[in-house]
Amino acid sequence: MRTLALFLASALLLFSCSNSKDPASLPQSIGGEYEIVVLVDNELTGAPHVEALKEVLMENYPMLNQPEPWFSLTWFDVDDVNEYTLKGRYLILLSTCEEGNKVSTMAEGIFGKDKTDQIPGNDGRFYITGSHAFANPQGIMYLNDVSTSELAKKIEANADGLLSYFESRESERIKTGLFKYRRKTGLETDIKNALQVNLLVPTVYEPSVNPFGDATQVYKRLGISNFRWIYSNARHSFSNVAIWSMPYTDTSQLNLESILDVRDSVLKYFIPCESDGSYMGTERRFTDVYPTVQVTELNGKYALELSGLWAAVNGFQGGPFVGYVVVDDENGRLVFIDGSVAAKGQPKKKYIVRLKAILSTLKV
Repeated sequence: MRTLALFLASALLLFSCSNSKDPASLPQSIGGEYEIVVLVDNELTGAPHVEALKEVLMENYPMLNQPEPWFSLTWFDVDDVNEYTLKGRYLILLSTCEEGNKVSTMAEGIFGKDKTDQIPGNDGRFYITGSHAFANPQGIMYLNDVSTSELAKKIEANADGLLSYFESRESERIKTGLFKYRRKTGLETDIKNALQVNLLVPTVYEPSVNPFGDATQVYKRLGISNFRWIYSNARHSFSNVAIWSMPYTDTSQLNLESILDVRDSVLKYFIPCESDGSYMGTERRFTDVYPTVQVTELNGKYALELSGLWAAVNGFQGGPFVGYVVVDDENGRLVFIDGSVAAKGQPKKKYIVRLKAILSTLKV
């Protein structure tokens, strides 16, 4: 997400409140991955604020081979809610200020009238966020304005922040789940010894076999310092994580084309594809899916985050990839970490978000 999105997400948290119930006393929340329950009052379809919310939260997830919505929204009229509806991991209460709006009444019961009376406010505030009203863990957002059209305008104007709020919570939940139980500590140690970085590795990952035996000469030819490739071979998908480093000598190394050239030159040697002579490359032929890069911070280090599509050179495979280039000033190097997935005929968002969660644990 853009820097603006991160700012708006932080602003949302500033105006949040927590339910007074002890989370430990609440039932476990339920719901699918990236799923949000939305409660409305007789406005299931067609209303401007309903359509605006759909457009923002059901936006296509970036850089996938086939369109997949970022979130799925399950809509309920407030009169039809039950104990299972209210156990949703994420709830959005969507309403306007009309007299007798039942969603607004529900929001008063959750947040307190002193809080709900503050929106819509003179400063443009149109939301409250909270946690653990009916289940644990649970995130709740109350959206309200004077009319459906005005609320739609606010939703559209704050699209990045609204999406970032739910994305950050869901990605953190997935990350926690990946490493909650066992990890491949042996692989983690090998990566640390080889590249002087820490990376959390889920138990489903295995080490690849280095096709060169002693790869010293290959490393020298490529201008890199060591390389590690781990993979997960599931029933319907094949996920890769590749890590390497190289000397950092000039800021020109941080432009997108230079990064992609390094990616292609390294993965050509180390990640083969489905047939003899084919290998992983970066898809650069189409402008609408050309790889993107944005400045970020990864565990305290300046970094660039990449996303795009990979395509097999001399082959037919392809899929999405994500990656980071981390600037390690203290050691005068760049650390590259790259995650890619092949899942023919399968939805790919669920795999790429897990790869991103793994990559985000990298600590130089």
